[in-house]
Amino acid sequence: MKNRSVDAMAWLCGFRSDTINDSKNQTIIANESEIETSTTAIYFSQTQKLAAQSQLRRRLFGASRDGTIFEIDFKTKRQRGVIGSGGGAVFCLVSLCPCCHDSSGSCGKFLAAGCEDGSVRIYRARESAKEVAFNHPSLELISTLPSIGSAVISVAWLPGSGDSKIEGSIIYIGAADGTIRKFRCSSTSKFSRLLESAPHAISTGTVLQSDNAEMTETEISSSMQWKAGLRITVENRGKRSATKVWAILALTDGTVISGDSLGNVQFWDGNAGTLLQSFEHNPNNGDVFDLAVSYDQTKVMASGIDSKVICIERVPSSSCAQSKWVLTSQQRSHTHDINSLALVYLSDSSGSLDDKTKCRELLCSGGLDTKVCTYFVANMRKHRAKVSYKYPAKAPICLSRGPRILSIMKPEKVDFYQLANAESEPADGCNVALNVEQRYLGSVGIASNFNLICFDISEDGTFMALSHSGGLMLFSLEFVNETVDIGASSTVVVPKKIDVPLDLDETCSALKFGPDYLLCATVSGRMNVVQMKKTIDKYELSTIFVFDKESLPMFESGKFPISELTVSANGKWFAAARNSLGKGSVQVFSVVEKKHWWTLPCTESPQSAIKFLGVRSNVKPVLAVACNNGAFYLFDVERRCLTDWSEDLGFPAGPNLPKELVNCPCCPENLLHNWATPNKIVMGGHSWFCSIDLSLPVPLHSKPYPEDHFTARKWRKCLKESHSQIKFDHIVSTAHEDTADTERVAKSYGDNSNFTICLRYSGIIFQEFLSKNEMVIVEQPWLSVVNQLPDALERQRYGS
Repeated sequence: MKNRSVDAMAWLCGFRSDTINDSKNQTIIANESEIETSTTAIYFSQTQKLAAQSQLRRRLFGASRDGTIFEIDFKTKRQRGVIGSGGGAVFCLVSLCPCCHDSSGSCGKFLAAGCEDGSVRIYRARESAKEVAFNHPSLELISTLPSIGSAVISVAWLPGSGDSKIEGSIIYIGAADGTIRKFRCSSTSKFSRLLESAPHAISTGTVLQSDNAEMTETEISSSMQWKAGLRITVENRGKRSATKVWAILALTDGTVISGDSLGNVQFWDGNAGTLLQSFEHNPNNGDVFDLAVSYDQTKVMASGIDSKVICIERVPSSSCAQSKWVLTSQQRSHTHDINSLALVYLSDSSGSLDDKTKCRELLCSGGLDTKVCTYFVANMRKHRAKVSYKYPAKAPICLSRGPRILSIMKPEKVDFYQLANAESEPADGCNVALNVEQRYLGSVGIASNFNLICFDISEDGTFMALSHSGGLMLFSLEFVNETVDIGASSTVVVPKKIDVPLDLDETCSALKFGPDYLLCATVSGRMNVVQMKKTIDKYELSTIFVFDKESLPMFESGKFPISELTVSANGKWFAAARNSLGKGSVQVFSVVEKKHWWTLPCTESPQSAIKFLGVRSNVKPVLAVACNNGAFYLFDVERRCLTDWSEDLGFPAGPNLPKELVNCPCCPENLLHNWATPNKIVMGGHSWFCSIDLSLPVPLHSKPYPEDHFTARKWRKCLKESHSQIKFDHIVSTAHEDTADTERVAKSYGDNSNFTICLRYSGIIFQEFLSKNEMVIVEQPWLSVVNQLPDALERQRYGS
């Protein structure tokens, strides 16, 4: 929804303790409806299988300061089931799920929302999307804790006993009045309710109501009620305004951790309410916004207005009550406020079929500077943070080669720019920057309550298709030359809207123009192939054929929307990709035979880009698939197999590719080919692109360009260290060992220029060939993003 901010989010995993666990196959089946799908799904490894199946059950809920709570539906790309909190603005949202709090049991699908009126409202999610219509609420209010008289800005939950861990659980509340409140969930007997000694649920916080016909006898005889207990007041240091408790955590040993507006991270005894220890996050008294705790609860990370993340570790002790906490490390990878922290668990994807995979705990931090940084929790003092910039995975940019038009989609409009003419092309090797003001042709604005999702423009620039959450829109475009002054003219774009039939007016997740048709991948899983026919005074749309769910193989990946479409040069084939794991993430369709042709096998890593190679209609269709680990594969579509080049390289391809390519910090996002060199392809990411000649051998290392780039110097340093280590190993080895590896490393930067990596550009969000030997690159400089941000917290620097 446009202009609605998302201020809090929480996941519900949907795990049930009665799931079937097949120890031999390591498969998890949640219910009978998923059994058939699970048996047909194929994965590269068991780790991918478990990750994909658990991902299907997860649901994300969000809340806003406008007082709404909603479910974030990634398939339809909308906020569904929107409800009003009834308590004003919602500042925090916490999942009451034992699985998400490192505890065993079933997910009760409970959410706790901290509201502006001082109450905590507990909601229960409906069972599935089939049970809930799109516009009907996804949550139902089942309990409201008594108001504390001040806005609730942070909530922490400590699981209790039972299957859902609700009974005996504890909720800690951080309030805007500088207090920490404690609520315990206790059981109420059936007899007390029969005697009406227990008040109504809305006023006392009863979790299960006795008048529910679906309750079991056990639930009726033992309902649960929240009771207020401990109150802790945080020091305000003589200030008139109360200290805000922005973040709060609860550990299993009874320790409560708070982060406040004075810049303190404090450890409390959750039973007695006494202060155990206090740490200063920053000397400027900058607010602490968020806290995170490791899986074993021995490390606590904190972030806030000061652009650093600190790590506080527990000193090993025989007794948890006597253990102390020590500030061990801090990292400053952001430039502005760090608003949020989250922990994720990463399994190594080495390309091996062995199920023995390592699991690493990563801390993710997101801040006002739009960057996301990751840290290894195991040793934050040794490893520096890895920075990921907020560039779109698929840039909302299209290129019409015929009229040489570049179009950029924004949330509510599409801008058009005229590229330089072919007659004014520079000499080989030169670059020409686009003057945005002079080359601007105009915009097509869309008045709607929703942001635009996807769009595409035909090769000749005559049609444009757009989609938002309200449906599909189609325009015919005409570029007209207008006289501005005497002897001067300019080109403007004149759009005309085309009526879309009701059966085609559906939200789309991806759009792609073919030679004489339009592909529409809808969020419902259906793909429409549409043809535009011109009559006397208007265009008419007709459906050539439809690929629906029933005509496609059943895979779990089919539950995710299509994110990318690519069409072959002759228009007879097209491929669809989904952001998912396992088989079914990439599928090929035949336009001539009007059927699903082939489902590509799963790779060792999720795909990040797909592209049909070749520009002539008589070229055999080859589909290139790039993976997010830097590897790529070439598939022969007609024969339904890998090409000879990929077969010779081996599977998985990662270990046989240059080390610099597979170790790039950002994954490949673009695949393109030059019409002048049919044997070459270009694969690139946000900070690099690589020229690949399929007719030359694959080197062990890639050449960097330019060679004086700081990344290139780093590569040479690592190569020298590796060469020295191989020479040392050869000296201490036996006389029967060969020196081929040593010579190969020494000649890694020899005459073979294949897989040369260009490091000249940064912030690449779009890359495509406009004509022979003419490439268009769209950059988003990071400094331009930083200049639009508010001022950061001033801090004392050493020596200043």
